[in-house]
Amino acid sequence: MLTPPPGARRIEGTRPTTAVVGGGIAGLAAATALAERGVAVTLYEREPFLGGRAGGWPTRLADGTRATMSRGFHAFFRQYYNLRGLLRRTDPGLERLTGLPDYPLWHSDGLRDGFRHVPRTPPWSALGFAALSPSFRLRDLRRMSLPAALPLFDVRVPDVYARLDGVSAHDFLDAVGFPPGARHLAFEVFSRSFFADPRRLSAAEMVLMFHIYFLGSAEGLLFDVPAAPYPAALWEPLAGYLGRHGARIRTGTAVEHLAPTGGGGYEVATTEEEARHDTVVLALDARDCAGWWPAPAGWATARGGNGSRRCATPRRSSSAACGWTGPWHPTGPRSWAPAATPASTTSACWSATRTRRHAGPPAPAAPWSNSTRTRGIPGTPTRPGRRR
Repeated sequence: MLTPPPGARRIEGTRPTTAVVGGGIAGLAAATALAERGVAVTLYEREPFLGGRAGGWPTRLADGTRATMSRGFHAFFRQYYNLRGLLRRTDPGLERLTGLPDYPLWHSDGLRDGFRHVPRTPPWSALGFAALSPSFRLRDLRRMSLPAALPLFDVRVPDVYARLDGVSAHDFLDAVGFPPGARHLAFEVFSRSFFADPRRLSAAEMVLMFHIYFLGSAEGLLFDVPAAPYPAALWEPLAGYLGRHGARIRTGTAVEHLAPTGGGGYEVATTEEEARHDTVVLALDARDCAGWWPAPAGWATARGGNGSRRCATPRRSSSAACGWTGPWHPTGPRSWAPAATPASTTSACWSATRTRRHAGPPAPAAPWSNSTRTRGIPGTPTRPGRRR
């Protein structure tokens, strides 16, 4: 886990200004943490709604009925401690979430399984699943390779990436000898839920996901879902909370250009206006983040870099998140940024992983915009887009 340098808990004196680009979960979390500490935050979101991949928007059905369209199904697992802490800002008892009785798994060939009766406490959770699941048979367990399965029980970041990032999830499970039924139900459910083919998903990512969701906590695999459409249950109340802390939220406003100013700070140009901010946070996934490179010289990363670090999607991971800030006001936090490295799509748990360096020229000091083609990162887009 990467952590920013320590800073003041509250801004004293002149309030610095920060532009947060991206109104997904990462952007909303960054805006909340900064606004609570007295920073004057402006959050820019290209879409007309907040929440990113967990967002929603109004629509009209064929019969004229008005409804809210949500971007897919999202399970709010109980080990998402930081996300649940964010939601408690407006819902202390999490009453806008409702628990489901089980996590049912139903394979296309008719095989069914679930997690309701599985013990929650590790390692009994894994042993209980093997004992209770119809997908595990005694003869299957005898065929499994215990040495090959040991990485499932010894997960350390970043060591797990050094050991397993070059292996696909498919090949790892082959080496372990997992029975086909248990393989589909217990592991491929993770990769498929993130739209990642097991042959392209890093074994390190799969092992880390299995740890976070199954062996890394005593919460089990049961989860909650919003009791109302996402905007009403989650993001509209949080937007009101941010407003009460002095933050400005600009939905439907795309940031088109960023440039460092001569006197410090950054010029942020949107489709509607230009404004100067002391710092900037990019709360975008790696694919969209790459569209902003090359970055201006002097931009800091969570590792204290000089802005020359490349932001790239991991070879096998399905998505990532990144962020930067510029220098802080002397009386305020020295640095605050989301992890400037790709994370797996379990980043709602805020589990930062690592990135790989790309070869390429050093970042220039000249102003730059999303129309600048990124050198040294082939195939990257030229404008920001989806949020985390």
